[in-house]
Amino acid sequence: YMLFSELCNECGNCMVFCPENGDPAQIKPRLYTDAQLFEDRADQGQAFLLADGQVAAARADDESVDLVQRLLAQQAGNPFT
Repeated sequence: YMLFSELCNECGNCMVFCPENGDPAQIKPRLYTDAQLFEDRADQGQAFLLADGQVAAARADDESVDLVQRLLAQQAGNPFT
């Protein structure tokens, strides 16, 4: 599970519905489409900047970047298709 950062207002409501432990707004990896927002929120843990359907930049280990890139390469995993 990941969050589209631009759509999250960190209200905490998703914690009720999340099938995993922990507050998604605080611990889940974040996807960004806005480069400035990606830079401004450098303190929010694992993050991926998406551009043209690919990972353009990331604050994550190589294995996580590869996983997100593979998900985006699949039509069912790409939110932009």
